[in-house]
Amino acid sequence: MGNREKSNLSSSVLSGAISGSFSSVVFQPLDFIKTKLQQPEFSQNARLTPTNRNIKLIVRSTLLDNDNQVSLRNSRKFWTGLTPSLFRAVPGAAFYFASVDYLRNTSYLSHSDFGGPNQLFHSLVIGVLSRSMADIATHPLNVVKTRYESENFKYKSILGAFRSILVHEGARGLFKGLVPTLLRDISYSGTYYPLYTKTKLLVKQSEYFSKDQESAYFAICALISSTLTCALTQPPDVIRSYMQLSSKGDKSFLSTGVDIYTKNGLKGFFAGFLPRSTRKILMSVFSWTLYEKLSLRQNK
Repeated sequence: MGNREKSNLSSSVLSGAISGSFSSVVFQPLDFIKTKLQQPEFSQNARLTPTNRNIKLIVRSTLLDNDNQVSLRNSRKFWTGLTPSLFRAVPGAAFYFASVDYLRNTSYLSHSDFGGPNQLFHSLVIGVLSRSMADIATHPLNVVKTRYESENFKYKSILGAFRSILVHEGARGLFKGLVPTLLRDISYSGTYYPLYTKTKLLVKQSEYFSKDQESAYFAICALISSTLTCALTQPPDVIRSYMQLSSKGDKSFLSTGVDIYTKNGLKGFFAGFLPRSTRKILMSVFSWTLYEKLSLRQNK
């Protein structure tokens, strides 16, 4: 690997680490609300039930103190699960963008940025491989993060959470929900990255494209691509949450899906869509704009 390739890879790791840490801290409240909307029951909060959950009620219920008064000091609860989220997101995002950069510069997949008949296929392969590797590597932390956010599992530390899961559920417990996670993220990245590269190519070929407004164009490409893929990948995300928040038995992907449909109908598969889509769109706009700008700077 030459010095230029090493420099590009370093900028990819840096952009992933920065975007992962920034997104985790800023958007953690949206993830917290999403998990609350998706969890099967609210056993730790008598004010919330599976039939009355909505964003307004979750926000208000989280802020209420023991005297049933709204207390802003309770706003820190919205950052429940931040530590495992950082441990998962920072290396995960760095690994993902490094994989994207490495794969799109290989001789087999280098057409992904330059159009041509193989552009969409190459972009699909890059998106799927990069996200799959990152998901598998960080999935145990994903399980712990989701359980922290639910507030149904009183773990005292991340290590304590790992020990508890291993003792009571075995090693398989650390990979609960891996199938729907992969299905969600492979669908997301397999759709998002080809859409992003195609949109970026079309924008660059447009007569309205200007180098001075490059950042805005990158952000628009990320916005369009992320919006379209969020709705497609919402059902697997709901199934993942249900599986990870269950400490009893090993329900399969299909049986969990049937259970959700039986209890809540089709709308059950879109629980938490608003906070998730808002978070994903804002994260995509920030992370991909940063990634592209750092990549351009290294290529100058």
